[in-house]
Amino acid sequence: MIHYSKSGNGPALLLIHGFCETHEVWSSLTPLLTNNFTVYAIDLPGFGQSDALPEGFSLTAVASHVRQWVREENLYPFLVVGHSLGGYVVMEWLAQFPMDAEAYLLFHSSFFEDAPERKEGRTKSIDFVAKNGVGPFVKNLIPHLFYQKLHPALPEMLEIASKTTTSTVMEYTRAMRDRVGHGETAKVNTGKLFYLFGEFDPIISLEAVKKMTENVTPGMVDILPETGHMGMFESPMRAARFIKSITPR
Repeated sequence: MIHYSKSGNGPALLLIHGFCETHEVWSSLTPLLTNNFTVYAIDLPGFGQSDALPEGFSLTAVASHVRQWVREENLYPFLVVGHSLGGYVVMEWLAQFPMDAEAYLLFHSSFFEDAPERKEGRTKSIDFVAKNGVGPFVKNLIPHLFYQKLHPALPEMLEIASKTTTSTVMEYTRAMRDRVGHGETAKVNTGKLFYLFGEFDPIISLEAVKKMTENVTPGMVDILPETGHMGMFESPMRAARFIKSITPR
């Protein structure tokens, strides 16, 4: 079962949250989109109120599960936005079924696989959560994601993240570590893949942004100023403006 919220009028827009998040993270952005779209914000399997997948799942399996829900709800035609982890799911989706969505947007996300040191860091995170639980883990993780360190959404994000189960944190961390890169997928789908980044994102560096978007048509990528990894909170108006401008090429 996929839990979701629905609001607005117009073509379907699917919002897929990131790691240790739920559909609630879109609360500041959604009202800015509902005049243009029927906005569906889901909880990924294992997060929020959505049922978990069996242990050992891949992000490919997550994408297939969400796609099945889209087919059951008959959301076609639709656009899909993936934040961080949600963007990894979007890339798995695009790799398998590029014709499903009208457009795919990576929001503070990447189509590269993890670098070796990042993989090692994920393994250490799994060990840390196993020993210390989710609470201490998210207290270290969440504040780091905001460029605006005193942003009023920070307590809300900490509360949302702290409710994530230990198994979900560990299973998704493993799945992110083990995912493959999708550079070729991005290359052959340049007309349908859009990008939205933060100027001061601690996870997706501007160097990585440059590598991902060096051959991208102007208008298909934007960088949110004074923003870290949480543009839905730190720059919702500009993020909404970019999403509303999306037109597949």
